[in-house]
Amino acid sequence: MRIACIVPPLHFPVNEYGHGYLPPLGLLSLAGPLIDQGHEVTLIDADAGHLRISEVIQQLRQVGAEIALVGHSGSMVANPNSLNLCKEVKKAIPGIRTVYGGVYPTYASEEILNQFPEVDFIVRGEGEITVTELVSALQGEGRCFREIEGLSWRSDQQIVTNPPRAPIQDLDQFRVAWELLDWGLYRNNHLPGRIALVQFSRGCPLSCTYCGQWKFWRKWRHRSIAKFVDELEFLETQCEVSMVWTADENWGDDPVLLESLLSAIAERGLKLRIFCAMCAKDVVRDKEILPLYKRAGILCLMMGIESFDDDVLKKVNKANPGGITREAISLLRKNGILTVVNVIHGLKDESWRTILKTTLDLRRAGPDFYNALHLTPLSWTKEGRSVHSDQIIQMDQSHWDFRKPVIQSSRMSPFQQALAVKLSEILFYSRPLWFLKQFLVRDLAQRRVALDAFPRLCRVFLSECAMLLRVKFSNPGEASKDLRRLSLLLPGRITADELRARVLEAAGG
Repeated sequence: MRIACIVPPLHFPVNEYGHGYLPPLGLLSLAGPLIDQGHEVTLIDADAGHLRISEVIQQLRQVGAEIALVGHSGSMVANPNSLNLCKEVKKAIPGIRTVYGGVYPTYASEEILNQFPEVDFIVRGEGEITVTELVSALQGEGRCFREIEGLSWRSDQQIVTNPPRAPIQDLDQFRVAWELLDWGLYRNNHLPGRIALVQFSRGCPLSCTYCGQWKFWRKWRHRSIAKFVDELEFLETQCEVSMVWTADENWGDDPVLLESLLSAIAERGLKLRIFCAMCAKDVVRDKEILPLYKRAGILCLMMGIESFDDDVLKKVNKANPGGITREAISLLRKNGILTVVNVIHGLKDESWRTILKTTLDLRRAGPDFYNALHLTPLSWTKEGRSVHSDQIIQMDQSHWDFRKPVIQSSRMSPFQQALAVKLSEILFYSRPLWFLKQFLVRDLAQRRVALDAFPRLCRVFLSECAMLLRVKFSNPGEASKDLRRLSLLLPGRITADELRARVLEAAGG
């Protein structure tokens, strides 16, 4: 069959002005087994390619697509764009089958299918096997829809949720369809060459209360070291990739495995630079082998520290006390590795004072970059389930991007909280001495990335500030009056029967 994998247009400022657009690894991971199954697959990245929906439809007609696979990283905030794309595609090409997947649609499958008839199928969880079985069924050569695990669909207007699919045990059995990429769209903004997104492992053994990734992947698994390193070499030598970002939630949990992986990369003599994420406690654990991190090409390491308040960290089940975080940052600095720290504002009731204290703690710890986030209540997480609908002050899902407040603080208005976090970023980066020190760094790539990232961060910052000035916040309690929209913001919290009853009640009035 003729299949199009589509990334809807979204244009995050951090992609547009910051590090650049990353290849859509999720869709490419589905495309590989589909191509190997004998299907004709096309990739249409409307986000990186800056395509209008009319241009996407034109390409679909050109390739004669029979199936449209729609997905986007950050699927919560991308959901409105994804659904609008499905709607317009269905309107223009009524016979096409639309398939939607990702983290958010996995947990909101019933709400989406109940409200959006333009979506035909939703693939829940890992999709490689589910998608190939679905396409075979659509082709009339496979099992019936009811037998496909991990699939949600409609039968005679009734929503059917098939049993979930077990996690894939052998991650080496499927390949990524790198051949579909137009590599010109994925330029490395910091170094000469291109940028790619890769994945060695899936899942996370931790269970932080605000994070849904560990629940989505369910079990931590990894690929073979040899095949992963072969893929890195292929990307460098055949695709001119100079930097890879790892999609792993936590590839450093097993110290023996991590040391073997990094040793294999270092021994291959690759020139690739690596941007990865790890826990601060694992960095401290590995203090003796941090030179190996550097030899393997790790240029920048991101740590989700979330807070320096140990009481908050204990509450959210985060195993990185503030002292461990400070030690990890210091160790990485001594070994010539740039650090990015994620901080989530809103894990406690924020005020001007608490945000100022966090900022001063950050300045003292001295990471190179600070990623300021707002608590966003994903309803499939413990933290999300604890949020009451009356606390929601942002009804537009396209703003649920972790960059703006979406729940009410008792001590600050939404605009005050957004302003305080932006001022926090200014105060953090007001460190001329750090900027001057980058000129003295011996590692040319590290120096170039650090100095190049600063003006890009400034542009992202200004873009986000301009967006905040246009954002409208709702009054607390308004969300409860619109169950249809609230059910999409907090999937699983409102039943389909409740929603139908409210709609009928409104129609009768």
